[in-house]
Amino acid sequence: MAWVGNYLRRYIGIITSIEMIKNILFHFNQHEHESKMLDGNNQLENTVTIIELY
Repeated sequence: MAWVGNYLRRYIGIITSIEMIKNILFHFNQHEHESKMLDGNNQLENTVTIIELY
């Protein structure tokens, strides 16, 4: 019966790895999208900050 446990553990491990990879890729894509949107805002904020400094 030990081999059944090993097989299940390996199978669950593979599924978990795939899920993790999908989550990482999904988050990465979301970040890319968000950072593009934030870049516009950040440039405005940076300009404002620079003006405030002077």
